[in-house]
Amino acid sequence: MATRILRLPVAKERTEMCRSTIVVHMELGKFPRSVRIGAPAVGWLEDEIDGYIKTCPRAGSGRRERTGR
Repeated sequence: MATRILRLPVAKERTEMCRSTIVVHMELGKFPRSVRIGAPAVGWLEDEIDGYIKTCPRAGSGRRERTGR
């Protein structure tokens, strides 16, 4: 069965993280890498986001992470 590709709004909602936090975590290797789905568009594999949520105690827990601004 093919996995779905989640766009940013859905990834943010599922992980309860803002865009900048997702980007920082990707750069640190803590968050799944995005996949290009068009010239200006990226998304994330649903299976990888679900796996991240299962392994990250704060993702999807109702608490938003901050990037330290």
